[in-house]
Amino acid sequence: MSTIEEARKAKAKVARQLMRSFNDAARSPVNGVGISKDKEGYFVAVGLERQPTPEETRDLPQECDGVPVKYKVVGPIVAL
Repeated sequence: MSTIEEARKAKAKVARQLMRSFNDAARSPVNGVGISKDKEGYFVAVGLERQPTPEETRDLPQECDGVPVKYKVVGPIVAL
């Protein structure tokens, strides 16, 4: 079970890693990185604009320093 402090540190690392892997924002499947909680504790929550390709999936970490990283396709971010 991850604490909020562990999740905050992991979020920063995951965000840096994703920026390195997907440095072209126009083609990146990632559109947001945050922290969420479920019954198993805190985790890094990554929003995806679309389903990643198999090649992109290789660059999506499943955990960081023991903190799980979970992905959800949420679609594009639009201004209202």
